[in-house]
Order: sequence, then structure tokens, then C-alpha cells
Amino acid sequence: MQQKLQKQAVGLDIGQTGAKLVCLERRGRRVVLTRREVLDAREEGILDVDDLYHSIGKWLGELKLLERRMCLGMPQYLATTQVSDFAPGAKPDELEKMVGYETQQLAGLSEETFISDYQVMQPAYGRQNPVLIGVCRETAVEEYAARATEEGIRLSDVAMSGLAIANTFFHLHPEEVNVKAPQLLVDIGHENASILVVASGQVLYVGSLMFGALRFSQAMAHSLGCSEQEADKLKRTLQQDWSDPQCPLLLAARQLETELRTAIDHWRASEQEALAGELIHRIWLCGGGALLPGLTDHLTRTYGCPVECFGPPTADGKGIDPTLAVAFGLALQGMGAAAYGISLAPTLLRWQRRKVARFPYLVAAVVLFFGALLTSMVVADWWLRQETAHIESLMGELNQCQSLVPELDSAQEQIAFQQKLLVPFVEHGSRSQRFMRTLEKLHETLVPGAWCIYVADEFSFREYGPAKEEKATKEPPKPTAFDGMFGTVASEYQTSTSEPENPMIEVLAMPLLSKMVACGYIPYTEQRFTPLREMENALKAATLPGEKQPYFLNPGWLDEKDLSGREEQVFRPWVTYLKNKDNRNILGEYTAFLLQLPFSTRDVRPPPPPPPKKTSGRRR
Repeated sequence: MQQKLQKQAVGLDIGQTGAKLVCLERRGRRVVLTRREVLDAREEGILDVDDLYHSIGKWLGELKLLERRMCLGMPQYLATTQVSDFAPGAKPDELEKMVGYETQQLAGLSEETFISDYQVMQPAYGRQNPVLIGVCRETAVEEYAARATEEGIRLSDVAMSGLAIANTFFHLHPEEVNVKAPQLLVDIGHENASILVVASGQVLYVGSLMFGALRFSQAMAHSLGCSEQEADKLKRTLQQDWSDPQCPLLLAARQLETELRTAIDHWRASEQEALAGELIHRIWLCGGGALLPGLTDHLTRTYGCPVECFGPPTADGKGIDPTLAVAFGLALQGMGAAAYGISLAPTLLRWQRRKVARFPYLVAAVVLFFGALLTSMVVADWWLRQETAHIESLMGELNQCQSLVPELDSAQEQIAFQQKLLVPFVEHGSRSQRFMRTLEKLHETLVPGAWCIYVADEFSFREYGPAKEEKATKEPPKPTAFDGMFGTVASEYQTSTSEPENPMIEVLAMPLLSKMVACGYIPYTEQRFTPLREMENALKAATLPGEKQPYFLNPGWLDEKDLSGREEQVFRPWVTYLKNKDNRNILGEYTAFLLQLPFSTRDVRPPPPPPPKKTSGRRR
């Protein structure tokens, strides 16, 4: 494939008798020919091809063009072209595989490696997906390119000279793209010629002719008895009568006609029926042989169609120069403005071109990477500045809060102190209400025939139990030498004033009322504990008016660990009473109960402990 669009390009056409160079420049949408150079081997005294290439290197150095990359033209007879029709709608990968298989078919049984390229054309003349394929032996391409690079020529591409003619023709005559009839493009070189069949802007056939302008020089030299060099100069100046059967140029012209006829027949044999029978619309000539006076008129009479020369304009702009047609087409391909950009560049050159073509992507990737990196750094810096400012504001608030912490601690201590003062009042002030509500709930839940003989809070129940005997031995005070005469009085005074004071209870350590204790009797039944269980269930479900939460939390029988001996004092008189009721013992008709009634809620919630004292942050 041809290169991407370039602003400037150089096309180099190396022939048998010299070299031609064309420089093109893109100015807006126009392609302008800025420079043309011709190296004539005969004028320079160049004898062979090796000397010609060596001279081309020096010639380009004198022109200061060795630093420019050039598109080199490869002789058409070294390459093979073919138009193949593939299935429509094939994907690029599939099409590339099919073209590769077709290339193998063109290569035949040869064991050599081939370089190929292709270009898809528009469907026309019965072809659904026509593809123009170019194939050449890799060794031929490598040798041809190496010969040029050895002389310091920098290559940008290698293209077939035949397709360069087509590119020049379609660029200089864009109106011919719409001509549907077949036209011939003939490049007459020194020793060989190239022929192309084009129609509707498509290249239908590319071939080589075993004929060149040298045949005309040889025929004239034989007729005039002079050398070929002299005949070559005379044929461009002498006017020959092509209608005269004795004209020495007619023999060479007939050879050209035979070659053209053979090429046309070969094309018609492989062409679609829709176009194979069409007459040639026009013949276009280029190359050094096209300058032979009278040749165009002779071919017009022979084929019955117009014959014209084409090529880039001359330096003065008053005419055309057919000899620069190939170089002009090569420059178009090097610029990326060619209609057909089939490339036969060597593998190494293609690799270099891919690197150059992908270099902008590398630059873009690097720019994007560093742009993203710079953007991320800017964003990170902005974010860090914002976070720093936010943290500084938070630190200011924290410092301000830290200055308020002592005041808050002092206020909390005052609140805690006031709460401590209220705890005894609330606790003791609510006990009477707790007592009355407990009596109310007991009254509501007692089974018929049952009665309570004792209801007290847990503290009273434990406090008024039997007193434990304490052994305390007090020795009388012994008089001392300092008692004096009032020693006895002083001793009594001292004894009376040294009595211990009542102990003080810390507010936070003051016990809070959590339950009540109730004792009583219920009538005896066969199922002895069923009434007691019913009473417990009723107490569990008892609630205050307007509340859903039970007033007691799991009321039940008093645990043995909570027995204080007070229960014996409570039940003793009632046992005596029931045993002697009306001079008969009715104690067995009743069952005693001793219940604990824990409250589900408390009236006093202990205040929080004071804040811990600050300690030094240093550690040894």
C-alpha cells in the first residue's frame, strides 16, 4: 500500500539511457511540479549500467537531493500484474488471505519468495469485487533496491513503472476516468515498452512489450548506413514519409503493431465478455519513443482511433514532456496522491515505513501519557492543597475544641455533682410510689382467698433480719502520769468525745431499689402450686396505665441466697395464729408464698463517672 499523504515527494526513474527525476509539492489541494532533472548517459559518456548507477549517486549529490527520500521505479518486465475477482463483502483479513493464495498461483512452482501487494477497485464490467495484484520476485526487488541504496539513494518506496504511467495519466487527465471504453497507455522506452488497458478509471491489464525506441534507431542506421547514436539523433529531426513503403521506420513500426496486437489479444482473452469486444477508444503514448515525429499519425491511421502523447507540462508550460511520465507517477505514489499505490518495497523498507507511519501514534501515545501524567499531578496537587486546607481548618477547629475541653470537663463535673445531689432525693422519694404501685398490682393479681402478710423493699427485708452477735471487748482506759487530779474526769471526757461518727456513703456507691419482697398465704388446693403459678403469670403481665412494658421483670420465688432470716420473723406469728384459730389448727388449709418482685425499669439512672484525669504523655 502507498504511504500516507506527504507534502513533498521525489520520483526517480532509472532507464537504460539515463535517469529522470521529478519533485512534487502539495500546495493546498493542488500538486505542483517544482523541479525536474534529467541525466543523459550518452552526453555524460556513461557506458554501462554499473557506471550509470554510480553516476546517479554523484548526480544527486550535485543536485543536493541525496538527503531526500525517493520513490524508485522498477521496470515493468520484472513484475507481474493480474486482475482477480473475489466474492463481494469479504473482510480485509479474508481478502488478504485470498490475495496471498492468488499470489502463490501466480508464482507457480517456483521455490523463490515473492513480494506482493494489491488494491481493491470498484465493481464494474461484471466483476463484483475486482482486485489488482502486483507480484515480483523478492531477490529481484532486493537486488534492484540494493543497487540504488549502495550509491547513497534513500528510498521511500519501490513501485512498478507501468502503474506509474497509469497514475500520471489519471492525475493529468481526470476527465478520462469517466470514459467506459477501453484505452491503451503505451510507454515506449529505449529497449522495451509497457502497455496498459484502462477503462472507467480502472487498470484492466498491464504488460511488457519486447519493443523499444532502439528498434527505430537500428532501422534508420541500417537504412542510412550510420551508427545507432547518429541515427538516434537523426530520427528526432528528420521528417519521414510514413506513407512511403520504403520508409525505414515502417519496419520497426510494424514490429510495434505486432507487439501491441499480441498484448491486446492477450487482454481480450482474459477480459469479461462485457468489455472484451469493445473497440479501443484512444491510444496514449509516453516515454522517449513517443517523441518520434509522425508516430502518432501512423498509429492513428493503423488503429482508426485518436493517438495522443501525455506527460507532465514542460518547464515553460507550453507543452508536455512524455519522457517524465514515469517519474511523475512515481512522485505521486511517494506523496500518497496516486490512484494506484501498489508497492513492491523490500521487506526491510516496508518495516521502516511501518515504523515511520506508526511514529505519530507513538508520539501521540507519549503526549497522551505525559499529558495524563501532568494532569494527574496537577489534579493531585490541587487535591492535596484542598485536603491540606481542609485539614488545617479541622486542626483549627480541634484546637478551638481543645481549648473548650477544660470548660466542658468542668461543666460535666458540675452536672455530675448536681446529679449526685439529686440521686438520693429521687431514689428515696420514689420508693413510696413504688411501694403503692406494688400493693396495687398485688391486689389485682391475688387469687381469691389469698392475702399478703408482708410487703417491703429489698433493703428493709435484709436490714431488719435477726441481728448477729458481735463480740467486742473494750478495755477501760488506763490512767497516765499526765492525768493529774482530774485524770478520771479527763478520761471520761475523752471517752465521750472519741465516739465514732456515722459513716458517709458515696452517692455513686449508694444502692438503688431494684425489687420488692412480698409474703402471704393462698388457699390450699390439690394442685398446690397452680394458684401460685397463676399469680406469678398475672404479675408478669401487669402493666401501668398507658404503658405496654410490664411493671415487673420475671417475678418469682425468692432465691435462697437472698434469704435473710426476716421471713421467719414474718411468718412466726401467723403460724401461731393459724394453728390456734378457734381452738383448731387450720394451717394446712393454706400455702405460704415468698415472692421477689424485680422492677423492669428504674427511676434513677446512675450519672456517668467523672472524666479521667489527664496524665503526661511522656513514658519512661
